[in-house]
Amino acid sequence: MTQGAARVQGLDVEAAACLLEDLGRKVEYADEKLEPAYAGAFVARAHLRFAAGWALDDVVSDLWYAGRCYGIDPALHLARHQYEQLLTRRIVPVECGILGGQVDLCKRIAAAYGLPLVTALGGMARVELAAELKTISPALTGKPISHPQHLLGLVAGVYAAALGSAARGYADEVVVALGVIDKVTFRGELSETQKMVLQRYTGLCEAMAVLVGKSRGKLPEILGNAIAVYEKYMSSQLSEAWRCPTAPVRYMDTGVLAVLGLVLLSDFDMGTFPAAGETRQTVLAYSDVFDAMRQGRAEERVAEIDTATLLEAGRKQLDT
Repeated sequence: MTQGAARVQGLDVEAAACLLEDLGRKVEYADEKLEPAYAGAFVARAHLRFAAGWALDDVVSDLWYAGRCYGIDPALHLARHQYEQLLTRRIVPVECGILGGQVDLCKRIAAAYGLPLVTALGGMARVELAAELKTISPALTGKPISHPQHLLGLVAGVYAAALGSAARGYADEVVVALGVIDKVTFRGELSETQKMVLQRYTGLCEAMAVLVGKSRGKLPEILGNAIAVYEKYMSSQLSEAWRCPTAPVRYMDTGVLAVLGLVLLSDFDMGTFPAAGETRQTVLAYSDVFDAMRQGRAEERVAEIDTATLLEAGRKQLDT
């Protein structure tokens, strides 16, 4: 482990160290046996390690472990979290599955946790799914938007659906999910906080549109703006807890990292990240995370090739 200067300005490093020690105890035996219950602790530690200036290999490693924990018993995780907990229930597991850097794992977790909005749009939603979509936002079931929270739930739900479909390689489903946003209108007022949440999720949805060719936007610029909005929102909402954490804080935008993970898994050519001329330090920090992710993906790719070679050799031996 190596640790440099804190990446979050004003972070109380002693408070961070105490929380990191506590999280370390929670995953102490993870190397011996991964458990679904470890996933949250790994995610929390990744965020805190990022904030405290730990080596980014350690940050990416925690997200790698979290992805594998989420893949062990998806049904149990879904049963433990209410429909209202969309982020914890569905979004974070899919993001971590992508950040595991392994194609098969990514698809398996996305199939288990992705929000099947397109299934519902096709009129094939089970009662449980219909109830979940209605809880997230009535607009996801075709109802009009009458409250700001319905609008925010809508864009979060569309992102969750598009992310899951993109992780499975279903570009057509991504396009259908994103199209839901185009069909709704909202004439009410949003608070400044609500505007930031809306801006973040619409930015992530726009990034999804670029990935599947629905938009010609420039992905590095879209992601850079999403990062800046996310930090502004989180730091303004948490204030003291952002600087002196005593409980898990989501310092990184794992949505942005998931998009970058999809770039690596699909070999999408997005150009230079961050965008040329980018000067915002919060955005530049993600460049280093992306480099660590790229290295991790390269190692996983070698492992996939080795496994495929062994399987092919085994098949040939059986044929003879």
